[in-house]
Amino acid sequence: MKIRQLEAMRALIATGTTTQAAEVMGISQSAISRLISQLEDTLGFVLFDRHRGRLTITPEGREFYGIAEDILTQVDQIQETASNIRAHGTGTLRVVAMPAIGTCMLPQPLKMLREEYPNLNIIIDLKNRSELQQAVAERRYDIGLATLPIVQQGLVVEPLCTVRSVIIMPKGHRLAGKDVVGAEDLDGESLVSLSADTVMRYRTEELFTRLKIKCQSAIEATSTILLGNLVRIGLGVAIVHPFVAEHFNSQLEIRPFEPEVDISYGLIYAEGARRLRVADQLSKNMRICFSSSSQFIPQPQEGGPVG
Repeated sequence: MKIRQLEAMRALIATGTTTQAAEVMGISQSAISRLISQLEDTLGFVLFDRHRGRLTITPEGREFYGIAEDILTQVDQIQETASNIRAHGTGTLRVVAMPAIGTCMLPQPLKMLREEYPNLNIIIDLKNRSELQQAVAERRYDIGLATLPIVQQGLVVEPLCTVRSVIIMPKGHRLAGKDVVGAEDLDGESLVSLSADTVMRYRTEELFTRLKIKCQSAIEATSTILLGNLVRIGLGVAIVHPFVAEHFNSQLEIRPFEPEVDISYGLIYAEGARRLRVADQLSKNMRICFSSSSQFIPQPQEGGPVG
């Protein structure tokens, strides 16, 4: 028994004649008759009564078609899924990102992707650096977004962009009158900072040590979004990713910071895994969105510690 034979039966029931059924299926009338005869031979009973050029389904045929129709519905669903895969590269895109940058950097590129592929199912998850690396390496996600550098076996890292960090401060802060805030301006200032195992914390501490600047470490947190909220209520100032700063644009004072603290972002893939078309499109969307940032640096750069 073949699916094509069941499809011929469905076409005959819908149209009532082999001529019309042939038109629906795009084959010859003799081919329709042959498919039905082959199906009847396989089943061992007659499916249609022939009378004056028209075909009427038999009671046995009607009972059999009750089951065959369920099978054909499932086949239609399989074909629709296959069509989506051909168009989108996959029916589902699984994305994982570090919490703050995922929260601030992914929404607009994903909106663009959704407009381009309206039937695409998108799953987004937020994880810390080590969890993200392991999850992508194990192919639990199609694409990851993280700050660079990342060095781990089983991963392919594609630099996305580099941006210059900015300083955020509460409204009315004493440094808000400056067009650019220098590191020396922070001597003795209360600083809200990320935890010690982050690229941002490493680079700012290295800068302050080199310039012999002493900041008061007010609060340490693992989330840059949390830093923004702590700064907003007056608990200190913070050096953050510009995309995170833009998230608080109307609530905080944001200024360029010198000397520059550059942060690079990258897309992470499992080594040897098939690159999905929609993942590549998401990458393109991110490049379009991020290139409009005033802190964007065209050529990605890497450096600093792993972690």
